[in-house]
Amino acid sequence: MTTIALVTDLIFSNKITGTGKALDRPVAIARSLDKLYQLLDGIRLPAPTPLLFIVDLNATGPDPLAAIAIAKSHRASPYILAYVSHTQADLAASARAAGAHQILARSAFVEKLPILLHSPPPKPLQHSPPSPSENDPFVTLDLPTITRARQAATDLLPLCTKYGFSDSDLFAIQVALEEAFLNAFHHGNKLDPAKTVRFQYHLTKSLATFVIEDQGEGFDPAALPDPTADQNLGNPSGRGILLMRAYMTSVTFSPVGNKVTMTKNRE
Repeated sequence: MTTIALVTDLIFSNKITGTGKALDRPVAIARSLDKLYQLLDGIRLPAPTPLLFIVDLNATGPDPLAAIAIAKSHRASPYILAYVSHTQADLAASARAAGAHQILARSAFVEKLPILLHSPPPKPLQHSPPSPSENDPFVTLDLPTITRARQAATDLLPLCTKYGFSDSDLFAIQVALEEAFLNAFHHGNKLDPAKTVRFQYHLTKSLATFVIEDQGEGFDPAALPDPTADQNLGNPSGRGILLMRAYMTSVTFSPVGNKVTMTKNRE
């Protein structure tokens, strides 16, 4: 077992366990805090693979925030991934304060579920993100995997807080970076292990700027189908960019299409 999920909705729990079964990634469902304790205590340490803990922040019955706090303090040290409606920024902020490492909008979680279960969860770094140099205000990271990219995004959030960005800002930044990284690694680099994704960021007290550049051939964003059109509601293509544009102040692609610059004004 490498994944535990606190989910009380039957449809979602079946979707999560079914996806895990198809990927040979078993998922144990906890519908109570007692069951969560039981599953965590049953983990044999050191675990052969990192443990992922998924939390539905709208679960009924067990308190999702209490579940996060339990997992955060447990010796198994799971990576805590929570999902919530994109309109519940306050609840997302409470989950982050309780100890969640990553928070996704529910729609993004459903769309990316196979990738989330298949890829090993990142382990947050124990040191601060690198600082910009005197000659270049941007911090630059060359990321080899989506796991390392998620880790970089997680490590960046406390720095954003120091610059005064609100909890709703942090939620927006995390969702947008997740979508941009997934596009870069899966659609841009096509999961080629020989290719990396360059991530640059610059923070001020009023504006955060993020640049993600892959080594793919690029694409034309204008050619993507409108994911909100009736005929495209079942087609996931274009949803990631739609989320990026919804959460960021601006989203601009290079002429080739393999580089995106996103900005977020501080609320």
